[in-house]
Order: sequence, then structure tokens, then C-alpha cells
Amino acid sequence: MEKKSVLVVDDSQVAIELLKSHLNSFGLTEIETANNVNAAFATLVKRFEASRPIDLVLCDWTMPGPTGQDLLLQLRHDTRFKYLPFVLVTSQAAKSIVLDALNSGAQGYVYKPVDPSALKRAIEKALDGKKA
Repeated sequence: MEKKSVLVVDDSQVAIELLKSHLNSFGLTEIETANNVNAAFATLVKRFEASRPIDLVLCDWTMPGPTGQDLLLQLRHDTRFKYLPFVLVTSQAAKSIVLDALNSGAQGYVYKPVDPSALKRAIEKALDGKKA
């Protein structure tokens, strides 16, 4: 998992810091963050154009304005990011949310509060190109 770059998208700075801490403990240290979908997409484009693409997106599903699902659909309709691994991070317990994410092209999901071992498994599967 080392040498991979990750974009963490969440409207909560506390959640971002917690996810970054978990990622660092897994040996992932190249981490970008965004607190909304528009900033996330701008970061993805900037890194892509600089020939330093992001390898994985960890994204909250429920945010004010455009949601994680909006970002996922935008990525799946953009040839640059169509196959970019995407892991949903959600506090929503409804299975329909997870099914929507997986049917929209997410490779995995984790529930908040995030269990580090579940997060690591979801990341490994996503980076290996497998669905959860």
C-alpha cells in the first residue's frame, strides 16, 4: 500500500484528521484533503494535470451541497477518473446507501466511526480492483 496517494473528502475536519491518522498508520503518507466535492474535484484535476494522479479517494457520502454520490458519478463520467478507486465513508446505517454507492461504481465502504481494520481492508480491496 505504500507509495499510494489518497484524497480524503469530508466536510468534518475532525473526520479528515482521524482518517489521515489511520492512513499514516498504514504507511500511507501522501494525503490530500478536501472539505467539499468541488474542492475534491479541483484537487483531482490539478494532480492529474501535474502527472501526479491520486490513487484512491476516501469520501464522505453525506455533505452539504454536492454529495459523495455526486462526486462518484462525476468521476465515473470523466474518462480521466472513470476507474479511480473510490471508498465510501458513511455514518448512514441504511444498506440502500451502500448499495447506491457500489452500484454507482464505488469499490468499497466503511462506516463511521471508522474501524481501522475495516478501513485497511476496504483500501486494500479497492487498490486491488475488487469490490467490497
